[in-house]
Amino acid sequence: MGAKNKTASAVAWCPTHGKLSYTDRGRARKVANQHPEHKNVYRCEDNKQLWHIGRLPDEVRHGHMTKDEYFGRWAS
Repeated sequence: MGAKNKTASAVAWCPTHGKLSYTDRGRARKVANQHPEHKNVYRCEDNKQLWHIGRLPDEVRHGHMTKDEYFGRWAS
């Protein structure tokens, strides 16, 4: 059989971010691993029980910054 459709394991669209939300990190990682691009699995900022998938910034992928450093720039 072919690869699963990424919406098959999605819970719903996140109303805040407009992204697909997953019920657990493991499920989100399985979906992320099906993509050739560098994907990052992270917890939703508004609903801590959901997980999103996004592209890692080039600065993080190339080792110039950690994820915490990169995303921490907008935390304050």
